[in-house]
Amino acid sequence: MNMETKPTTSCPLCGMTLQASGMLTTGGATAPVFQCDACTRTVELFGAKIDNVALTFCRDADGRAVDPADGSIIREAKPQGPRA
Repeated sequence: MNMETKPTTSCPLCGMTLQASGMLTTGGATAPVFQCDACTRTVELFGAKIDNVALTFCRDADGRAVDPADGSIIREAKPQGPRA
């Protein structure tokens, strides 16, 4: 990913404008990965629940927010307008 041309998108939960923090490569395709530190989740890691993990997601070809860990669609909150 070229640092000068990072893709942007809005957080599916709070609407904050985010820059890509990395790239996901699977099946020969790549997609930008976004992380919103303002929106957190509880996740399970190695059998333990971890609180306050930043929301991490990709956008699929239809523009839906997808959890890169399991491919599930992240339900979008009603847009409140972009925040910086």
